[in-house]
Amino acid sequence: MNIPVLVLQSAYDGGTSVLESVDLKSTDDRGMFRLGILAPGEYYVAAIPLPAGARGASAPTGITTGEAPVTTLYPGAIDVSKAVPIVLHGGEDLSGMNIQLKTAAGSKISGRVANTLPPGPAPGGRAGSRPLIATLALAPRAKTEVPDATGRFGSVSANEDGTFEILNVPPGSYDLFARLPVANGWGALAPPERATAPWAFGRTSIDVRGGNVDGVTILVHQGMDVKGRVTADGRPPAANIRISLLPDDSATRVIENQISQVFGQIAQYPTRIEPDGSFAIPVVPEGHYGFQITFSGPASTNSYVAGIRQGNVNVYDDGLTVGGEPLNPIEVTVNTNGGSIEGTVLGTDRKPVARTSVVLVPTPARRRNLTLYKTVQSDAQGHFAMTGTAPGEWKVFAWESVPAGAYQNAEFMRRFEERGIGIAVAAGLRTSVDVTWIRN
Repeated sequence: MNIPVLVLQSAYDGGTSVLESVDLKSTDDRGMFRLGILAPGEYYVAAIPLPAGARGASAPTGITTGEAPVTTLYPGAIDVSKAVPIVLHGGEDLSGMNIQLKTAAGSKISGRVANTLPPGPAPGGRAGSRPLIATLALAPRAKTEVPDATGRFGSVSANEDGTFEILNVPPGSYDLFARLPVANGWGALAPPERATAPWAFGRTSIDVRGGNVDGVTILVHQGMDVKGRVTADGRPPAANIRISLLPDDSATRVIENQISQVFGQIAQYPTRIEPDGSFAIPVVPEGHYGFQITFSGPASTNSYVAGIRQGNVNVYDDGLTVGGEPLNPIEVTVNTNGGSIEGTVLGTDRKPVARTSVVLVPTPARRRNLTLYKTVQSDAQGHFAMTGTAPGEWKVFAWESVPAGAYQNAEFMRRFEERGIGIAVAAGLRTSVDVTWIRN
């Protein structure tokens, strides 16, 4: 049947518990599969049906008209929360992990791609008016969905008049993206100033609940410039500061190459900060973005972000939404008198614990801001140090072993909240603390 079978493990992404791909194999002509050598641990296994008509794919028997095979987790769960994990021990060879592929009513999404792009010659100097052959791609809105490792939500081309149909879409919540060529925009691997084949983008949200979704309009428009100014201690910054926008919504889950590469390029864009502290990130596509502010150079040791505001709104914690209207400028405030934290990790026997993870966690009201967390390792004597910490209330935790990003997850932290050490950090001062080691 040539059905892809995906091996997954629990992980954390931006504070959300997700399933992360570990291995991918395909079934043979009998529907059998054998997965590679895996380290001991807990795994989930999912069968991922290819789109109808995909090369080498054949529909499972028993599927009626209007139904589509859907991603099914062992032993036969459509809902991730009802999947049964497989525990693999060292040297163990498990068999009989059969998956009964499920089906659901497949829906059709149809509509039209419109645009507000300026009229004129086609990009790249080609003769004629702008082509209206849009490319569309679906992305699951939720991080908790099984990752689209096979490209089953790949791409669909619209007709010349902008109309489109996407067939056999399983139930779920999606964001639909569309791209069109434009004179000034991001290319697959280059920012606007160097892109030779730039694109403009549009997007809309769609809920598929078993019936067709008709009359969808997706509007492609020019991206918006994100402009602002950064100050350090009230003046244009003397230290090296880098400002990046990080896509933090379904754009990170689009499989279509051109779209995914553009959003990846935005996160890497080397924003130029002018001598007066002003900066601009050009023609940013519609979406939601977080901020990443990094410092370099000797003057940056105690630097921290005091705030990011757009008018009267604090967007540092909640991020920036880019739509189809020009944006008000943002103000990035940096201070260079951050506090420092040092201390020792102690075991239950009050002896220092070497080379263990120490995490600085913000107050619950600010934990959605992932850039506030700090992580270090204790040294051979159990000592640790952190610099450039914003004044305020924090908690320090030390774990024997902690999955990457688990401390950004509210459910995970509820298990350990009372075992953290609360501290108050003051500007320009050093705070000392002993932290109790949390054994797994």
